[in-house]
Amino acid sequence: MSPRRRFLATHLAGAVGCFLGVALLGGAGSSPAQSRDITVEGMRAENRLALVVGNAAYATSPLRNPVNDARAMAQTLRDLGFDVILRENVNENAMKRAINEFGDRLGRGGVGLFFYAGHAMQMGGRNYLIPIGAEIRTEADVDVESIDVNRVLARMEGARNRLNIVVLDACRDNPFARSFRSGSRGLVPIDAPSGTMIAYASAPGRLARDGDGPNGLYTGELLRAMREPGLRLEEVFKRVRSVVRQQTTGEQVPWEASSVEGDFFFNLKSAALAPTTAKVPRLESREGPAQEVRSLSGDVATEITFENRSQRTIVVYWIDYSGKEILYRRLVPGQSYDQPTYVSHPWRIREEGSAVEIKTVVGGSLRNVIVDEKDFRR
Repeated sequence: MSPRRRFLATHLAGAVGCFLGVALLGGAGSSPAQSRDITVEGMRAENRLALVVGNAAYATSPLRNPVNDARAMAQTLRDLGFDVILRENVNENAMKRAINEFGDRLGRGGVGLFFYAGHAMQMGGRNYLIPIGAEIRTEADVDVESIDVNRVLARMEGARNRLNIVVLDACRDNPFARSFRSGSRGLVPIDAPSGTMIAYASAPGRLARDGDGPNGLYTGELLRAMREPGLRLEEVFKRVRSVVRQQTTGEQVPWEASSVEGDFFFNLKSAALAPTTAKVPRLESREGPAQEVRSLSGDVATEITFENRSQRTIVVYWIDYSGKEILYRRLVPGQSYDQPTYVSHPWRIREEGSAVEIKTVVGGSLRNVIVDEKDFRR
């Protein structure tokens, strides 16, 4: 029997969103990973460690808020039970040493949080944090003079602790863009491993406001939400997204990507592991027109499953707000991948090595595509 195209759709309670950069990770390594299931009393007793970095004193395009943001974040985290490593206006070597110290101490277990405020940029599908003193004249200098975000994620993943949170308030304009061939803005989506949440101050490819007050708009709202008693991690970022979107009349919409398992509360006062919103059951695949699941609003999380049942490698692209294709993931035959998402952004599926488009997942109608061999018939 010849293969057929089918579509699958799933609603899951969860969280995803924009580009400040929050990441929760549970990763690979030689030691066993900590269990992600934990009681509230267990949360009160577990280790909490944070590395907080604020870079503002750039020779080119200095920033006003990042050091203030870092200091305010460090104090808030201390008040919430974190041990904090704080670094301000640091160069490349100092940032790398701080990341190594953070990774080593994180191996004791518990929850890790990395917060960065400052300049950052995307290049070749990767995100780079810009240290103070970086000499970037061409695109070739980026990898040499800056810090790949994956360096941080790798240290956190290797710690095998219960939960890691990475926050990148780094969606400001690229100060070196005029000397680059590409005109990419903001940051690109980072693949979230199991047990990971990544949140950004603004959506992929969009910029975040530095803020008119002592703190950046996103960080200021995040600090307030983190202190609210009894809010789960996902609820904190939903609240921030709603406020920031309203204050900017939709120009800045915080965006998260998440595959978090288990619960986490910044402020454990009044915390309770009551049942969360029930999951909507997975829709069974069927013949006929594509099955659609439509987000009720920008705050409703939907999970798309991309599954490759063909005999060819397919490539999944995320389409940014300028219409540019951003390489997201390659799927070999038989491979599938779940991508939680909040906002109704477009995705595009192509055959690797070919310009022939197979299926566009239109923003607003979040469809979960299963690609089979029939899709490749010309």
